[in-house]
Amino acid sequence: MRAPTFKAVIYDRFRRGDGSYLVRVRITKNGVSRYLRTTIEARPDQLTAKLKPKDPRLLRRIEALVVQMREAVADIDPFVLDALGVDDVVNIVCRSGDKSQGFRLDFPDYFAQVASRKGSGKKNYMSALRSFSSFMGREHYDISEITSPVLMRYRLQLERRYGEGARCVSLYLSSIAHVVGCARSEHNDPEHGVVLVGDPFSHFNMPRQEPAQRRNVPPALIGLMLYLRSSLEGRERLGVDVFLISFAMMGMNAPDLFSARAAQGGVVTYERAKTRDRRSDRALMKVRMEPAAAFLFDEYAGRDGWLFSFRERYSRSENFSRAVNLGLAQFSARLRLRLPYALTMYCARHTWGTVARSAMCRVDKSVVHEALCHVDASMRVTDIYADKDWSVIWDANARVVGLFFP
Repeated sequence: MRAPTFKAVIYDRFRRGDGSYLVRVRITKNGVSRYLRTTIEARPDQLTAKLKPKDPRLLRRIEALVVQMREAVADIDPFVLDALGVDDVVNIVCRSGDKSQGFRLDFPDYFAQVASRKGSGKKNYMSALRSFSSFMGREHYDISEITSPVLMRYRLQLERRYGEGARCVSLYLSSIAHVVGCARSEHNDPEHGVVLVGDPFSHFNMPRQEPAQRRNVPPALIGLMLYLRSSLEGRERLGVDVFLISFAMMGMNAPDLFSARAAQGGVVTYERAKTRDRRSDRALMKVRMEPAAAFLFDEYAGRDGWLFSFRERYSRSENFSRAVNLGLAQFSARLRLRLPYALTMYCARHTWGTVARSAMCRVDKSVVHEALCHVDASMRVTDIYADKDWSVIWDANARVVGLFFP
C-alpha cells in the first residue's frame, strides 16, 4: 500500500514581486504530484541559497502545517486510502476542518502593497484606502472583516457625503474590489478547493458612475484670455498661459506638461500619466506644436531636454498643478465668471473637444476621441488593426487652434 507523502517546497518560479515566496506543499500519491499553495510567506533572509527554510519560526510553521495535512488522512482506512488518487487526497486535505482557520491578511498592509505597483494610479488607491480605513475606524483590520453588509454601509456613507453617482464612490469601491480580487488570485486555489479569501462583492451591486460632466467654457473665453494675458501677473498669468498651452496641445494636462521632454521635429511624444498604467498602448500621444502658439511655447521654453521651464519654479507636478488652478481661480474671480463649475485645467481639455466637434470645425467624432486619447468601446476592434494617423489628428488641432490664435 502506498500512502501519500507531504513535503513543503519553495521554488524560484513561485517568487513574488516583492522577492518573497509563498510556501507550497507537494502532495504525492502513486507517483503523481500536486502543489498546494499555503498562506505561509517566506522572506529571502529566512532561506538558504538553495531556498531551504533556515529560520526556526518558519520551520515550526511549516512543520505544523505538514503534520496537520498528514493527520487529515491518518484515520482513513488503509485500503480506501490506497485506492484514492492524488486529487482525492488534495480534496480531503482541503476539506479537513476550516480551511481558512488561522489565515490572516492585514487588508490595509496588503492594499498598500498593491497600490505601490500602480504607478501614477497609486494616489487614487491610497485615497480609497484612507477613506475606507476611516470608515472602519482603525488602521489595521483583517480582510475577512470586509463583507457585503460592510460594503453597503460604506457605500451609503459615501453617497450621503458626496452624492449618488459621484466619481469617488465608484472609484473607491472599484479600488477595494480590485485589491480583494488580487488577494483571491494570490491566496485561493479553487482547483483544489482552497478558498482562503471570500468574495464580498459577489452579492454587492457596484454603483454606476454618472457620465463625466462637460466642463467646457464659452469659446469666447479663449479669446479673452489671449487678449488679457499680457496684463496679468504672477500666478494668475501662469494659470491663464498654461490653460492656453494646454488648449493648443489638444488638452494636455498639467502633470504631462510638467514632465514633457523636448520636441523632436516639432512633435512632442509622451504617455498620458492619468491612463498609461491601464492601457496596453501606454496612452501614447504625439502632439504637433502649432506655429500659431509658438509665442507661448517660446516664453516657457525649457532647458536640459525639458519641453517647458515649469521645473525651474516647481519641484513637483502636484505643486505646479495647484499653482495653475489657483491662478485660474484668480482669473475667474477677476472676471466674475458664473460657470456651473470651477475654472480648472480640465476645462481646457473639455473645451478643445467641444470646439472640435462644433459647427466651427466639424471634426469627426473618432478623430476627437483619438486626439483626447479616449478609448471608444465601439472602435476597440478596429484599433487592433489600424494605427493612428497622427497627421489627421494634427490637422484637426490646427483647425481648432487657428480659430483663436493669431
